[in-house]
Amino acid sequence: MFDWLLLAQLALSMGLFVVIGERALYLLYSAPVSAAALSWLTSNLAAGRGDRSLRFAQQRPTAHVSRVLLATLGPAIPDADDLPDLLSQLTERAVIRLRLLRVGATVASTAGLLVGIVRISGGYAAPSGLLALEAGLTERLAMSSALFSMAVGVGTSAVCFYATSLFRRAAQQLVGQAARVAQLMKNVA
Repeated sequence: MFDWLLLAQLALSMGLFVVIGERALYLLYSAPVSAAALSWLTSNLAAGRGDRSLRFAQQRPTAHVSRVLLATLGPAIPDADDLPDLLSQLTERAVIRLRLLRVGATVASTAGLLVGIVRISGGYAAPSGLLALEAGLTERLAMSSALFSMAVGVGTSAVCFYATSLFRRAAQQLVGQAARVAQLMKNVA
């Protein structure tokens, strides 16, 4: 029997796991810089050695700090109005899809419970075919399927909530790094 409810629930879980993977790659690997690199950058900028910082930014163009440095030290003439817009774009890029994970966690747990209820109610319906030969077999199969559906829903929800809290802290640190360098660039200029 084709189980479309469980298939839809598993597709939702896999979609949420793909979003978690993308956010982890961006927020924890490609966009931030290490504390040592940030300290080195700020000391170079404070000492007036912007060329070293610019070379760093050109080597790591995906980092938020690098985007701020390239906007202010790059070959284009910097505009004072561009920096707040850039910081706003970087903040938006850092927190994008976090709400999707929060809503997805709620939907996953609700879907798990609803599929479980449908499974249990289906198990107590009139058994048909060979399942009717053994007393209680349909109820046991329904309960097993319901518990599996509930476990998938609650497990997906727990992973999404944990990822949301982890990514929220990472996004705050990322925005803080970019704001710190932007403030330093305003003071240096």
